[in-house]
Amino acid sequence: MSLAGQVCPLTPIEQQWRIAAGQRGYDGGFIDHYLMAVIYPAGLTREVQIAIGIAVIGCNIVLYGLAVARRRRAGSPRR
Repeated sequence: MSLAGQVCPLTPIEQQWRIAAGQRGYDGGFIDHYLMAVIYPAGLTREVQIAIGIAVIGCNIVLYGLAVARRRRAGSPRR
């Protein structure tokens, strides 16, 4: 959701339940409210955020590719 610039779909539900419980809601999304300082350090730009997202996706592609290759090698008959 962060990579797409969208709000987590659970945030409006949490806001609704907070208000129903007599609590005050908060501005922004769940990540903004609870995790922003931990996940997004000061000075992080949208471009850097997109680059990090692409790097994470790239790492996943490489690691899953290696896992698939290893599985195929383990399943192939040996001579």
